[in-house]
Amino acid sequence: MYHPFKQGMSLKIQIYGLIICISILSFFVRIIIDVDTTRDYLQTQMASHAKDTATSLGLSISPYLDTDGLIIGQTMATAIFDSGYYSKIRFVNTKHETLFSLENPTHVDSVPHWFTNTVKLSAPTMQSEINTGWIIAGTLEVTSHLGESYLTLWLHTKRSFYSSLILLIASLLITYFILQTIFKPLKAVEKQALLVTRKRFTLNNKVPLAHELRIVTKAINNMVLNLQSTFDSLAKQTQALTNAVYSDPLTGLGNRKSFENYFNAVTHSITSERPMTATMVTLPSLVNINRTLSYQRGDEYVTDVAKILKLSLAELNNYRLCRINGSTFVFIAPYDITFLYNLHANLIDLFSQKQHSSHNNGYARLASINVEKSLTLSHLLSSLDTKCTIGESTIDANIDNKIVFSVEEWQKIIQSIINSGEVSFSVQPVKKSNTEFTQCYFEVFAHFIYNNEKINNSHLFAMAEKLNLTEELDKKLIRDFINIKMQYPEDKFALNISKSSLYSPEFIQWLGAFSQHYPC
Repeated sequence: MYHPFKQGMSLKIQIYGLIICISILSFFVRIIIDVDTTRDYLQTQMASHAKDTATSLGLSISPYLDTDGLIIGQTMATAIFDSGYYSKIRFVNTKHETLFSLENPTHVDSVPHWFTNTVKLSAPTMQSEINTGWIIAGTLEVTSHLGESYLTLWLHTKRSFYSSLILLIASLLITYFILQTIFKPLKAVEKQALLVTRKRFTLNNKVPLAHELRIVTKAINNMVLNLQSTFDSLAKQTQALTNAVYSDPLTGLGNRKSFENYFNAVTHSITSERPMTATMVTLPSLVNINRTLSYQRGDEYVTDVAKILKLSLAELNNYRLCRINGSTFVFIAPYDITFLYNLHANLIDLFSQKQHSSHNNGYARLASINVEKSLTLSHLLSSLDTKCTIGESTIDANIDNKIVFSVEEWQKIIQSIINSGEVSFSVQPVKKSNTEFTQCYFEVFAHFIYNNEKINNSHLFAMAEKLNLTEELDKKLIRDFINIKMQYPEDKFALNISKSSLYSPEFIQWLGAFSQHYPC
């Protein structure tokens, strides 16, 4: 017995049926979506219009809310109400008494009832509190009229229906004549082969009913699978190599090399109209957490900061965030530093909320500067690193080379002070107030001199701690002050030294040996 479908249904019939079904379905879906979109737009527009009118009208009539001027306020409301865009305007005082109310009928004659019953629009009512000076006089309520919105929606629906219908008929006619003249059974196979040449490995999962295309389609699919497998293997190897070179394995962010490439690529486009800001975030407590807790806790610390940065930067359209070393993140964004001020302030606030006892040196420090076109990467990173070290969180517009030194320069300065630097001292007496101001001791203040200029003590000791030179700096301070102490052996002096030196056994041992030579 002969079965016509055993040989496969004609491809021509399949395509005709598919095109007709899709076209009709698209016709109805397009109309439904179009009407629904327009309805949402009109609904939003009415709400916005009512809100704007309530606000502006409320401001306009606020000077005329006394007994004598209320008629003026009602006249102003009537002038706006007569435009026909509102179904109700009502002013209610604080005692819920209606002082005046204007209403329009909601019936729409030019729109069929079946349409208004099918497509529902709701008339939004917006309110605005009206003040007379510092006192709330009442509430102005404005309700939009549905007439214009329904009329607009009805006219738009008719236009959409007729245009879509014409387009559907024209499309079917054109498709019919085209398929009649240029129909080719191997069109899908040809397209699939072309996509392979563009590295798009798509499979024809629906095996054609036409007997002529079954074998060809299966063969092409097998070929695509083999090519895709080979290509995916090569792509994975390439991606693995790229990740190893340019990605940080812990956070998935770019590494130092990735940031260098991006910085070199974008700095040439910096102009006054297209500024750029670089921000560094350091984790000063990471070393302590790794040492006292565990490396796992340290990794959690790093990933937490990375998550905070990613979420905070998500609002920016274009930026690059990288982790350039274990405890340092850097992100660069094409915005002026003033524009990013709120973002930076929010980051500082988030960091302060995260801080707890294990963060002995703080949770995170942040510093930002504007990037200039002539600025080198090493100078940028050095300046940011210095700013993060000397201050908890700083946001400066420009790099001041007279104040900000690189880490290498700070090391030379501190080493020079330790070896042969000048230290000046000033004292302040400390007395007891309850014993007729009996003097207890003298508080000593040290001033370090470099190139005939005083160095900021907080900056100096912050960099000394970063470079592990704090103990040597404190030794220098004690050695220089002992000469002054020997001149006043009967007086007591209080000399401040850093916390890290007090907790250092080596420093305490040195201090004990030094005090034996200078018992004064």
